[in-house]
Amino acid sequence: MEGKKSPWIPSEHAWRWRLITGVFMFLLAFVGVALTVIKQSWSWGYWKILSGIFAAISLGLSAYLKQYRLKTAAITIWHEVFHWLGLIFSIAILSRMVNLGILSPFAASLQALLLLSLATFLAGIYIEKSFLFVGAFMGCFSLVLSYVSLYSYLLFVPISVVFVFAFYWFIRKKSHQMTQEKGP
Repeated sequence: MEGKKSPWIPSEHAWRWRLITGVFMFLLAFVGVALTVIKQSWSWGYWKILSGIFAAISLGLSAYLKQYRLKTAAITIWHEVFHWLGLIFSIAILSRMVNLGILSPFAASLQALLLLSLATFLAGIYIEKSFLFVGAFMGCFSLVLSYVSLYSYLLFVPISVVFVFAFYWFIRKKSHQMTQEKGP
């Protein structure tokens, strides 16, 4: 019976939940990357909380799929729990290093992102295949974030120029619309 699809839940429904879960995890990671760039002081706390959220999401999806036998039970729930507890324990070690002053909160945020991407990627290999892509994208995020933090001053000038031109265009368009509405 193991691995047989339930007549109550079609496999398209399971893929929809896998997709929704993956996109949600990806968006949470993207918010974390944006927060790390914009407000570095808050990002460390966000990544600590996000590791628990990712664990809960992963365990919830896995339990859902096992409930309807849409996923084989080759890996027990205990393997998954210990997988995510390992991540949370690693984040706790990083937290201790921040408290001792060994790491800055920004450096710990980058390491937490990398640990979370590795844990998600490995969850994709061993637990649920849909997490592979989320983990890979998060790994790419960590690399991009490292370069952005290093060369952010170089990005500021072109972004500012684009913003100024966009603002000019918007104001000019608005003033042109107002003159057309008033008429001659």
